[in-house]
Amino acid sequence: MPDEPRIWQHSRLVDEAEVKKSGCFTTLPVRVSLYDDVADNTAKHGNRVWHWFVGDGLDTATSETSSPVGNLCSFFYPECAPGRVEVMAHIHELLFIQRDILDDGGCKDEDSTAAKDKKSPSGATGATRIEQRLSIYFLRAVQIDHSAGTDILETYKRSWRPDADAQCPSGIDDFNNLFLMRRSKARFNLYYFLLAFSQEFRLSALDWATMNDLLHLFELIMLHTGDLHAWEKDKQSGSGWARALNFIPFYMRTEKLTEDQAMEKMRRTILDYEKRFITAREQLYNRGSLSFHLRRWAEVCGAAIAGYHYWCANCPRFNRIDGRFDASDSQSAVVETPSSNETESLVQGETVLPYLHARPNADSEPADNPPRNGNLLDDSALQGPVNYIQSLSSKKTLTKLMEAFNIWLHIPEEQLSILSQVVEDLHNASLILDDIQDESELRRGNAATHLIYGAPQSINSATYMITRVSQLLHTSQNASLPIYFEELENLFIGQSWDLHWKFHKKCPSENEYFEMVDRKTGALFLMLLRLMQASSPISTSFDITHFCQLMGRWYQVRDDYMNLQSADYSNLKGFCEDLDEGKFSYPVIRCCNTNDSARDIILGAFQTHRGTSEKLARATKLQILRLIDSTGALDHTWKMVRDLHREIDAEIDVLEKKLGENQMLRAMIKALGKVPAPDVS
Repeated sequence: MPDEPRIWQHSRLVDEAEVKKSGCFTTLPVRVSLYDDVADNTAKHGNRVWHWFVGDGLDTATSETSSPVGNLCSFFYPECAPGRVEVMAHIHELLFIQRDILDDGGCKDEDSTAAKDKKSPSGATGATRIEQRLSIYFLRAVQIDHSAGTDILETYKRSWRPDADAQCPSGIDDFNNLFLMRRSKARFNLYYFLLAFSQEFRLSALDWATMNDLLHLFELIMLHTGDLHAWEKDKQSGSGWARALNFIPFYMRTEKLTEDQAMEKMRRTILDYEKRFITAREQLYNRGSLSFHLRRWAEVCGAAIAGYHYWCANCPRFNRIDGRFDASDSQSAVVETPSSNETESLVQGETVLPYLHARPNADSEPADNPPRNGNLLDDSALQGPVNYIQSLSSKKTLTKLMEAFNIWLHIPEEQLSILSQVVEDLHNASLILDDIQDESELRRGNAATHLIYGAPQSINSATYMITRVSQLLHTSQNASLPIYFEELENLFIGQSWDLHWKFHKKCPSENEYFEMVDRKTGALFLMLLRLMQASSPISTSFDITHFCQLMGRWYQVRDDYMNLQSADYSNLKGFCEDLDEGKFSYPVIRCCNTNDSARDIILGAFQTHRGTSEKLARATKLQILRLIDSTGALDHTWKMVRDLHREIDAEIDVLEKKLGENQMLRAMIKALGKVPAPDVS
C-alpha cells in the first residue's frame, strides 16, 4: 500500500458516522481539504461577481459548488496545494455555471436561459462572458505552473462545446453510446489535468496508459453517482440533456424497470463499480513499478469518488431545501461589488479565445501529447478494444521475464515502467491481430476483441497501440527505436510465413517452421531483452540471442502442444482450436512430414474447410488428433518441449555464472514447464 503520511498532506478524514448519517453509502473513505474555507469563500465570491455582472438578479445566490459539508472543490481535489486552491475554486465554480448555461434543462432552466441571453455592458451574451471569465483563471493557472497550466488550457480548448442549442437526444438504448456521450459532456480529461495541476505534477502519455483501466471505472462511478442524486431535479426539468442522458431512465427503458427498481440498480451498480475500482487499484500497486505521484493520484481518485458521493448527498444543488433546489445561502445576501481589476477585465473582454481556437505552436503544445478531444468525440472509441484486451486475464509472461532480467540489469523504475507498457501494448496488439487473422472466437476464455468491436475497429486500435509504442520509446530513449523497428520487422516477417502456409495449405519443413518461430515469437523476446540492455545503466555485454531463440521455440512449441492437449486451453480458446484455423502447428508439421497418408487426410480436411467460418467437426478433429498421436508426432512434440526446457535451464546456468544467481527467472521457467504427458483418450 502507498505511504499514507506522504500521500495525505493537505486533507483530513471525515468521520464515517457523519458520512453515513447523510445517507451516503460509498464504501471508500471521504476526505476533505484542510483549506475548505478558502475554497468555499472563493467560490461564493466568484459566483456573486458573475451574477452581478450579467445582471440576472441572482447575485444573492449561493455558490454552485457549496454544501453544508464543504465545497465540491475540497472533495474533488482534497490534496490541492494551498497556493492553488483559489484558482481551482474559481475554475470549478465557473465550469458549473457554464454547464447550466449550455445545457438545455440545466439546474434552473429559466435563470440559465436568462444568463445565456442577457447582454453584458460590452454587448456579449452570458455564454460568451463565462468563456471570457474562465479564460482569466486558466491564464492564472498557466502563470502558477506553465506546463501543467498549459495542459489544462489545451484540454479545455479540445473539450469546448458551444452547442447549447443542439438538438437534445431522445432515449439512447446502447450503454456504450450513452457512456461515450456522457463522458464527453462531463469533460473527464479536463478534470484529470486539473487534478494533476492541484497536486503539482504533470501527466505524461505513459501516465495515461498506466491509469487507463482505473480511470474508466472512476468515470462510471462518478456518472452513476451524480445521476442517482440529481434524478429528482432532472425529473422536474421535463426535458433536456440532463433528463435524457440520466442512467436511471436508461435502465428503466432498456431493462423494463420501475423508477424505484432503477434507482436500486443504480445503488448496486455504484457499489459494484467501487469494488472493481478498489481491486484495479490494488492490481496497479502490485505491479511494483508505479511511480509515487501516480500512486498518490490513484488514492486521490478514490477519495474524490467518496467525496463527490458525500457532497451530492448534502448539496442544495441536488437536495430540496424549503421545497426547492439550489436554495440561496442566507449568508450571501450582501452583494460584494467586483474589484476594479475584475470589472476592467470583464468590460474589456479579457479572454484567451484567440489562443484557444488557434493552431497551437510547438511551445504551447503539451510535451507529452495527452489524448486529443474534439467537440463531442474523444479517444474512447479508439481505446475501447485496447481497454477490452487489457481487461482479460493474462499470465503476464513477458512482464515476468522483464522483472526477472532486471535483477541483473538494474534499470531505473521510470524506464522500466515505460518498457513494461511497450511490452504490454505490443503483445496485446499482436493478440488482437492474431485473433482476426486466425478467425478465433475466444481469447483467454472470453469473446475475441473483434467479435465485440468488429474487425475494422480492432485493427485500427491494434495499429494505434503499435504506433503508441514507438512514441513511448522515442520520448524515453531514441537509441531504443532502431531495436524496436528491427525486431518488429522480424515479427511481421515471421507472421507473414505463418499466414502464407495456412492460406495456401502448404505444409512447411521443420526447419522452415523453426525459422518462422525465431522471427515471430523469438523476436518478441529478443526485442524485450535488447531494449532492456539498451536501457541498463550497467555493462550489458553478455549475449542473450541464444536464450531468446530457445525461449521463442519453447514457448511456441509448448503452445502448439497445449492447444491439442490441455483442458485449460480448451476452456480458454476452444477444443483443438488450431485445427479449426487450419494452422500448421509443430505436431501437425511433424505428423505430415513423417507419414504421407496422414498428410493427405489432414490437408484434405483443411482444404475442405477452407473459406468457411464454421469450426471443424469434433469427429474430424479427433481423427486428426489420433493421426498425430499414432505417427508419434504428439509424443515427439512433448519430448521436444521438455528438451527445450532443459536447454533453457542450461543457458540460465551460463548466464548466472556471469551475472549472479536469478531465482526469479528460474521460478518463472519452472512454472511454465508444467506440461502434461500425451493423452488422446
